[in-house]
Amino acid sequence: MTLDQRLFEKMKREGECWHKADRMSHFDRCVWCNSAHIYNPDFTTPEGFFWLWERTQEKEWWEDFRKFFCKDKIRGIYLEHIQSELFPTTYVNPLKFRAALMEFWGIKENPNDT
Repeated sequence: MTLDQRLFEKMKREGECWHKADRMSHFDRCVWCNSAHIYNPDFTTPEGFFWLWERTQEKEWWEDFRKFFCKDKIRGIYLEHIQSELFPTTYVNPLKFRAALMEFWGIKENPNDT
């Protein structure tokens, strides 16, 4: 399982699936949910970042995540002084945000990832 797959499993909404194509059929379909739309988020892209951002704020652990990273100036993810309830996304580095979520969940690099 890749890093993004492991992160996806923590972040997905009800009914969402990390798609796996069935290359044996005439039409590519997901073997898990039978969807013809086989797209998995790439968390290093802007689209993948916003996928993570939206779901992170929906989770019950959002406040714990914010506190975890606020304690040492949020490790370069945001500007030092943010007063608002929600962090403005203009101050977020997408790759650092992905890395912060992986650190929060203890998801580590695995040389056997495929």
